[in-house]
Amino acid sequence: MRVGETVQQRRPVRPLRTTVNSEGTFQVYQSRKKKRNDRESLECNGDNNIKLINKRPRDAAPDAESTAEEDTQPVDKTKVTGERKRLYFSNSCVLTLSQKRLWSAKLAQQYRSFKPTLKEGLNRPFITVEETEAVVKLTTEGYDGVVMEQPKDTGNLTKVFIAPYDRLLDPELLLDDDRVVWAKRHVVRGEKKKSVVALVRGEVPEKLHVLGNGYRRVHKYIEQPITAVGGTTRPGAAGTRFAVGFVGKSIILLSADIMREMRENFAKLYEKVDTLEKKYEAKMDTLEKKCEEKINAMEKKYEALKKEMSAAKGNNNKKDDEEEITPLELKQKKITQSSLWEAVVIAVKVNNPSCVKMTKDELLRAIKKGNSTAPGADGITYDILNYLASMDNRQSSFGFV
Repeated sequence: MRVGETVQQRRPVRPLRTTVNSEGTFQVYQSRKKKRNDRESLECNGDNNIKLINKRPRDAAPDAESTAEEDTQPVDKTKVTGERKRLYFSNSCVLTLSQKRLWSAKLAQQYRSFKPTLKEGLNRPFITVEETEAVVKLTTEGYDGVVMEQPKDTGNLTKVFIAPYDRLLDPELLLDDDRVVWAKRHVVRGEKKKSVVALVRGEVPEKLHVLGNGYRRVHKYIEQPITAVGGTTRPGAAGTRFAVGFVGKSIILLSADIMREMRENFAKLYEKVDTLEKKYEAKMDTLEKKCEEKINAMEKKYEALKKEMSAAKGNNNKKDDEEEITPLELKQKKITQSSLWEAVVIAVKVNNPSCVKMTKDELLRAIKKGNSTAPGADGITYDILNYLASMDNRQSSFGFV
């Protein structure tokens, strides 16, 4: 195909590759099969006119046509001289993702030396630039009403242990987070583990996001020995063995000497616990025996008091039986006047509760008013009462007819 022919006369074009030369014009290249050494390219100038440029084979000698068109030769890509710096959109920026893409394209067209590249990142798009001039301009003046921000770099780097992390997942997925500097698979004796060792900038987060696979927990990686229970062992650098384990969110390394000391300390603690348990059991046995002895003594005292109480009750009942005098026995016994009156009062009070609080004088008045017997004094004959009244009449002013 010669120079000047239109693109429509060619067969369907293959995937194209674009470059930018020093003059600011775009050149579009079409790759062909490897068996053909010649190359053809399309040049696009500022007037949006496209023309086909036929290039000589790589191993062929230069001709007049190629030398005449030396100015249109594609320029090799410039190497990155400095480290690319990251700039974030501010929180007050209201541009959508598509608008940010258009904004970055306009910035690249107007300031080619900045060489900006837009990246989506983890829920926060950002751009990368090469020159410090671009950083100063975009962070102070801004472009098209958008002012960029530099990431906050505290300078504190912390080694962390991320687990669980599947073996099929690439550790470099963690690099989407700007806090992660590098991430490597955790390997023990040549075997890949379901964990990753990474270096984090700034404050250590509790979780890190893996694009498309959710969050993973982050543990602090502590290399110095710490007194804690370890898990699996692995050989150390100087021939010693280390124990690897977890304490909360941290992974620890313990040497064999420390593990030996820990075992000895645990054995001593177990011995102390055993001795304390034996002492406690012995004290409990002695206390139980003392309690049983006290209970038996109290039971014996209670039984003795019970017997004494029963004996005292029996004696009181016998005395009451002996002191009681029935009215029928008054005729058979020779009794005095006072004892006879006591017997009459007892008999009357027993048979008539209303006379319980009556005195001897009141009882005599009641007998004087009665016919044959005192009120309630059944079994006491009239002769006995008359005898008592006559005896009282001699000693007092009472009279009885």
